[in-house]
Amino acid sequence: MSWIENRIAKVKEGETTELDLSVTPGAGAGSADHLSELPREILQLRSLTELDLSGHLLKELPAEIENLENLEQLNLSWNRGLLLPPELGYMPNLRRLKLSGVRSVPAYSFRGFEHLAGLDIGSTGFVALPAGILELAELTELDLSHGPANVLPELAELGRLESLALGDRNTSWTGADLMPVFRALGLKKLVLDGPCDLRALEAIGELRQLEKLALSGQLTVIPETWLDLPLTSLRLSACVRPATVANMQRLDRFGRLTELSLEGYRLEPAFWDLEWRSQLQALRLRRVGLEGFPERVLGCSRLEELELRGGRIEDVPGGVARLTRLENLNLSGNPIRRLPAEMAGLQRLTRLSLVATRLEALPPELSRLAALKAISLNGASLKHWPEELTRLPNLEDVGLSYTGINEIPALAVRGWTQLKRLDVSGNPITSPPPEVVARGTAAIQSYFAAPDEYESTPPARASEPCSVGSKPAAVWSPIRWRVKPA
Repeated sequence: MSWIENRIAKVKEGETTELDLSVTPGAGAGSADHLSELPREILQLRSLTELDLSGHLLKELPAEIENLENLEQLNLSWNRGLLLPPELGYMPNLRRLKLSGVRSVPAYSFRGFEHLAGLDIGSTGFVALPAGILELAELTELDLSHGPANVLPELAELGRLESLALGDRNTSWTGADLMPVFRALGLKKLVLDGPCDLRALEAIGELRQLEKLALSGQLTVIPETWLDLPLTSLRLSACVRPATVANMQRLDRFGRLTELSLEGYRLEPAFWDLEWRSQLQALRLRRVGLEGFPERVLGCSRLEELELRGGRIEDVPGGVARLTRLENLNLSGNPIRRLPAEMAGLQRLTRLSLVATRLEALPPELSRLAALKAISLNGASLKHWPEELTRLPNLEDVGLSYTGINEIPALAVRGWTQLKRLDVSGNPITSPPPEVVARGTAAIQSYFAAPDEYESTPPARASEPCSVGSKPAAVWSPIRWRVKPA
């Protein structure tokens, strides 16, 4: 049974009312993981409350989609060629709709979506707000990422808006742009992409209820107007070049802060002396010039997510096991050569990312991370299949691309009953056959479910190169499953 069939079956059997069939966008039509048509059996799942179909190759949705009368959240993002049907507006309980990257959005009318509370139309190429959006009286969340700045004045009409995402790295914001709109809205969350002048930064202080703020641009000072904001989450990304915030000590004024993300900002030694460290639940530091693992992090006992990416960390201390609440650990982009056996103590860990490291092997103790659902080792120096992963039955997402492995053990795939994605692209895989691997996770699962029924037959036409990942791996040949004669 493929991962798609497995997840649909769980809804049928009443185990869940949520169906996540999301995939990474961009695959070719030959991928068995990417749907070009909606499976008809999904339309019979009347109990569904959440459906995620993002990243597929869907071109249309049947009118019967409106029969999913209990659906509250629908994600159709990055089905770029999807033609949106009017029946989406007839779904009585639909509250959140994600359409990022869907090219038909600019011509679509949102009239009739009376109960919609959340809408994402980022990266769809719209030049004006699509029809009906300003009539959505219950709208509280709106994502307009990578859209034009000229729609900003109209947003003042959406008086109930609490969450807003705007702009891209080519958008420049001024105080004159932002101040009138911010005074009209009671935003609790703001994502603003693009450089801001000082007045624009000060205008953010007008959002007296703001709890979550994400800025992409060159922030050099934390404005005085921010200091009374009830911020719980702050994300700052320096887009172009490394930057320094002259008054980083002002972070101590945010007494409610539980989440901090910094990308591309140089950290002064005094950063680790700030008092709020002990209350952090999520800390993400990307490209901040880390020369080694910062030992002061080990004192952040409430951390549930830790990301130390793009530094020069070579060794991870055994003391990391003291972070017993940790659920997500990302150490990608560091020249790490070994992991400590003590990591087995992170019994709440569900996600581990070690992309582009120098790891050649995993410690055997890693197989004791029973809660682990996702691990990414893409670009590591493994060479051989890490047997420790085979003993982790709850894995759903495994990344092993460009690691040099040449074989996928049947035992691993059969044991991963929850597996959704296995990325082995860019490897010289010989088993299963390369043409199976090239078609993705679902094809690999089908192969191992009945390997004796698999037959690779030479093509009747001229051979074409077949790639596993981006490198030629074999000669093209179709795949056929048949029942072998007794």
